[in-house]
Amino acid sequence: MVDNTLVIERYQSQGFEGFIKLSEFEKDANKIPNGPGLFMIIDFDGTGEFLETGGGAFFKGRNPNKPVNELKELWVNDSQVLLIEKASFRFKNQGLRKKISRLIKFCKGQPTGPFYNGRSLAQRSNFNNLTVAWLCLESSLVKEQYNNALIDFIQNILKPHLLPQKFGR
Repeated sequence: MVDNTLVIERYQSQGFEGFIKLSEFEKDANKIPNGPGLFMIIDFDGTGEFLETGGGAFFKGRNPNKPVNELKELWVNDSQVLLIEKASFRFKNQGLRKKISRLIKFCKGQPTGPFYNGRSLAQRSNFNNLTVAWLCLESSLVKEQYNNALIDFIQNILKPHLLPQKFGR
């Protein structure tokens, strides 16, 4: 496992801040800006396993769970970054705070609408110990920086394991 300090320093040097455990999100939610930007979910403790049935919310009858063997097949050993996601005002005024809140509610089984890019997080046994970090951006830079973050992840970690299906959407 990579030294947590090095991971934090790497992403802080790129402008990411926060590094709040998801279990602390509700009391620290106001620390998260409501504007556009990127956020990532990081697993610093590395102790989580995939659960057959996670806490993710069903939306329109769609099961959010994936078979554990599929999740394990996509897993990248030694990667602490589990999800990179963007938040913009393009869709329903979803800034960072609202989008992160929606992800957490979805993973805890609360009906918030679909959040299928992050559904695998709901199947992690250590979900509450995962950490969120964010990068505030101007709206016009979100798509470009998101694509750059994905490319950086691919180049440095080899293959993305919870990567959205298409770039720049």
